[in-house]
Amino acid sequence: METYVRQTAQGKWYGLTMEMRTKVIASFQVRVQVLNFFDADNNLVEASYSRSMNNAAPKQHAIRQSNGGYELAVHGNQNQMFTEAIQFSSLQLYFQEPLQVTHIFSENHCQNLPLKCMGKGVYSLQQPDGYITTYWFTNGRLEKIEGDSMFGKVQFIRS
Repeated sequence: METYVRQTAQGKWYGLTMEMRTKVIASFQVRVQVLNFFDADNNLVEASYSRSMNNAAPKQHAIRQSNGGYELAVHGNQNQMFTEAIQFSSLQLYFQEPLQVTHIFSENHCQNLPLKCMGKGVYSLQQPDGYITTYWFTNGRLEKIEGDSMFGKVQFIRS
């Protein structure tokens, strides 16, 4: 997994690229790419998400700020409006602790999801597909992620 953040005069670009391989009866390869831009007032301006499994056609979303909200495009078409404010995304969790944040925008699910503080530096994100992802922070820095997936428990630990 690779992540990055780039500061510009207009705001911040956040990015993530991940490749995961596993073999349980059959081999699986998952690739994920996420890119977000937040303006200087910490409002999402645009984001893109792509996930493919075993080189199949990727699941793709794009969201862009528009008058009165956001336009959401799935696989390049089917535009729809999304009116909830987006000021924190799941991608930002890789870079900063979500202090005082109760909802985050999921690039994967294209909606705001409730985020619960479970104790000092521990946060739980309930996803609409029933999976739960837990994030552990130490001194504001993400140290560990543990989540359920179709493959079982997945854990990422900062090296």
